[in-house]
Amino acid sequence: MRFIILAAGKSSRIYKEIGKIKCLLKIKKKSLISRAIIELKKADKKAKITVVTGFQQNKIKKELLSFKEIDYIYNRKFLNTDMLYSFYLALKKYNDDLFFCYSDIIFSHKSFKKILRKKNGLYVPLKKNWLKIWKIRNKDPLKDAEHIKVYKNKILEIGKKIKDVSETKYQYMGLIFIPKKFRSIVIKNYKLLKNKKKMHLTTFLNQLVKRNCPVFFKSTKEVWYEFDDYNDFINFKKRI
Repeated sequence: MRFIILAAGKSSRIYKEIGKIKCLLKIKKKSLISRAIIELKKADKKAKITVVTGFQQNKIKKELLSFKEIDYIYNRKFLNTDMLYSFYLALKKYNDDLFFCYSDIIFSHKSFKKILRKKNGLYVPLKKNWLKIWKIRNKDPLKDAEHIKVYKNKILEIGKKIKDVSETKYQYMGLIFIPKKFRSIVIKNYKLLKNKKKMHLTTFLNQLVKRNCPVFFKSTKEVWYEFDDYNDFINFKKRI
């Protein structure tokens, strides 16, 4: 089992405001990426951890010096690619069960610990009661959130804009589990993509669904918050 933290991006919107990338933002004196590692270790103490870096990789490594045995992958194309390419670099390197985690979120290990035992397909935790989070963030769901269509425990569609908030029960959390036996299928589908340089990860997940690669979900009400821009950071700090 290996946890992969995706932290190669430039965080342009926040960086313009404060000159700091999102994963290094601090909540109660702990950076988001440090908090992520702590939660991941709670889920599986024996699992290995890799951070995919790009922009300001040395600052990230310095921030994580207190953690032992962290591996790194450097995404040399971070300026011209989206998170999907970092995802692919890790997927290609490690022949193992892989759990991917965004580096600009706060989350609880309780939201995904149980799915680490699932081996029958890809698993994605989805956030229930998500509108409460969007109210804290002061974001318009029709512009900022994504529609997710589900049936029973399967995702049927993900990544499109919301047309009616009442029809969207869950939100994507930036967490993805890929069992080892599905790794080659995901890699094969990635290689088949066109225009993948700037493709979002949720768009890729949607492509997998369309190509009959099972993507299951587990809904959760556990703690979760996304830091997309500086206002998200300010609004979150008002609540703690």
